[in-house]
Amino acid sequence: MTSRFQSPVHILLVLITLLLIIGSQTTQHAVQASPSESSSSHSGIKPPTSSIENASPKAEIPQAVTPPSTADGVNNPNRDGFWFLVPWRAGFNGQPQAQQYIILGDSAQLNVQTTGGPIIWPSSARITVNHWSLKSDNTWLKEPSTTVKSNTTINGLHDTTYTASGLPVGVHYSQMAVTYFGSTYYSELAMITVVEKETPATAIDIQPNTSVVFANADYRVQANLTPVNSTSPVSWASPNVTYLPTTGRVVRFKTNEIAGINESTEQAGLPLTLTGQTNGLQDNATVYVGGLKALTTSEEATRQSGFTWSVAGLTPLVEQYQTDYEWRYKWVYYDAQNIAHDFTADQALNASDQITNLAELNTTKQLLIPKNSSFIELAKKATENKQPFSVKLTLTANKDGNELTIPTNQARLQVTAPIGKLALKQVPTFAFTDVPIEQIYTGNAATPLKPTATGNLEISNTRLNQNWHLQAQRPPSPPEKTSLLEHHFA
Repeated sequence: MTSRFQSPVHILLVLITLLLIIGSQTTQHAVQASPSESSSSHSGIKPPTSSIENASPKAEIPQAVTPPSTADGVNNPNRDGFWFLVPWRAGFNGQPQAQQYIILGDSAQLNVQTTGGPIIWPSSARITVNHWSLKSDNTWLKEPSTTVKSNTTINGLHDTTYTASGLPVGVHYSQMAVTYFGSTYYSELAMITVVEKETPATAIDIQPNTSVVFANADYRVQANLTPVNSTSPVSWASPNVTYLPTTGRVVRFKTNEIAGINESTEQAGLPLTLTGQTNGLQDNATVYVGGLKALTTSEEATRQSGFTWSVAGLTPLVEQYQTDYEWRYKWVYYDAQNIAHDFTADQALNASDQITNLAELNTTKQLLIPKNSSFIELAKKATENKQPFSVKLTLTANKDGNELTIPTNQARLQVTAPIGKLALKQVPTFAFTDVPIEQIYTGNAATPLKPTATGNLEISNTRLNQNWHLQAQRPPSPPEKTSLLEHHFA
């Protein structure tokens, strides 16, 4: 007969088994994938049932939702990190996807890239993810945070994927944080909106954050969908552009240097097309790579006051780099054979130097061609011969022996021959009265004769230089009249 009582060891094993089963079931509610920190991809945590009930997300998405603020536990985002071969500035140089609309039951991925870790030896980053859910009273409930581990690298650049799954219908926000060498850096907020059914996009409009860009610098482009809560994914692809990531409503992009000479005096750079697609729809936006407009000026203008060259699109660069690095800049010009030449001291001022604030390229460090520069004559001859002649600027920064180069485009210069004209279009006619012989003998100092003027003086001057001087002179008397006078006084 089998005993009704088991040994203490047996009972202990049964209890452990029950606890494992309960724990496994709880984990299935809380985590949709293994939370192992050894992976660079981590599944998001669905808030516990009690939290969901307390949060009571709205089944209908509010038309306008105010994101959580510092009062709700949000930290102010830090400046983007910056990495080029090595970490230049710690932080998030790849932000999480700003907006995502998903169908109930689907998951949303937040991909980030951080930099600031040690180099040479393997390292990884630990990302803390904070989560907020919108409650029925339009206030925010902060959920427990999750720690995610990035991939392991030796260059101080770390990629991490956080997968938020099991979220209920409603609006949710996440913010990520990373710590390097005791300093914590915070990402921008990422919104995830969960809807009950698929909502296809009916229109797409893409908007880059600037119309003028530079090769090797980071920018952002956003796709605005109609309706705004569309669940259609957006993909990005176009020549000479690298998108990071290649899907999402808001992505970073970086362009290659574009070959050629800009001949437009209106657009600051060479045109490049950005392309976003969703649900069989496509939209394009044009950005201009390089920052330099072509310049056409007359010889009169240059010889009168010289000229300067401005650089467009510097504001995003100033915001991104500010005064973190010591930059060097250098202007060169290209002859008819497209061979680069350095400016000599007598040809240009501010042709090369060190610079801290890139905005000074349009103020105290602006390229200046003096009015007596031999460079003007070179440009004039090229223009007369209908040969290409252009200028280009290159920015260079250095970090621990690693050099970052940001070039402008080549921009055409034309110096045209004088086109203005000074002309005497009309002069008055002067008529004198008859002069008695005795007055010729005695003179007319006491009673000067006043001529009668017929007509007006009209001068046309289309030159830039408006200065002129007019001199009138009485022609000599005809020989026959001179002989007559001599006869009377003989």
